[in-house]
Amino acid sequence: MRIATWNLQGKRGDSAKRLGQTLAEANGADIALLQEVNPDGFEGFLNAAGLDWGIHVGLEFPEMLRAVKRADGPRSVAIAGRGARPKTFTPFPDAPLPEKILAAWIEHQGAQITVVAYHAPTGSHGLSKPEQAVRVAQWLKRISPEAAILGGDFNTPEHDPVEDLDVRTHWHTGGPTMGTATGDDVLVGPKPTHHLTDAYRSWLRSNPSARNEIPASGPLATTHVLSRSKTPVRYDQIWLSSQFTVNSVEHLYEEAIAAGTDHALVIAETTFSA
Repeated sequence: MRIATWNLQGKRGDSAKRLGQTLAEANGADIALLQEVNPDGFEGFLNAAGLDWGIHVGLEFPEMLRAVKRADGPRSVAIAGRGARPKTFTPFPDAPLPEKILAAWIEHQGAQITVVAYHAPTGSHGLSKPEQAVRVAQWLKRISPEAAILGGDFNTPEHDPVEDLDVRTHWHTGGPTMGTATGDDVLVGPKPTHHLTDAYRSWLRSNPSARNEIPASGPLATTHVLSRSKTPVRYDQIWLSSQFTVNSVEHLYEEAIAAGTDHALVIAETTFSA
């Protein structure tokens, strides 16, 4: 199964189609977990990418978003894929920013797989950022040990070194801004509370020669470059349950920039065992 995650930066019209063409030229994806998806560009992106279906929070649940005063369509997440459209999917109306989370259930090789698209709030949202992460981590913990995929723009980690246990998220538990609150490390830190693992770190553990080529201080790859400091970061990641074996992970940053967005297209090639 080919799994992609990508922040489309709210593109629409021909710009959205160019992003779809870029995904198609990268051999496409069976599941795409998308962030900042403009509803006006969604259909064009899907058609250009060769995807059969798409589910967009802003298009599927506009009343829910209006009720919580978060009707922010261009910033919504979406899930798309090949084959049959999922019959079941859900938003997270009790999350601080519900337009940024979506879950669906797909069938693959006779098994049901939970797939989640996630976009972390930026630090300007204050404690809403870790609260959102905790909400999803708790939900994923409840569905353990079910097969699951999480893909997103996590707007973290702050420190992404080679050593797994040295990862540090921006709003980590015990950090200076957190007080006694639980941080976003429970979702994408070195010891998450759920049953998924970082697909790229899993692949690097099985490929020590590639791991040894990365500077010890990281980041492990570049998926975005911070505008103010020009610092490369790996904010865009795919996390997988143990039913998946990771065969490769691509971070197509230069291709994504050329296509018109500011985040890498990340694709994991996996083998699934029910």
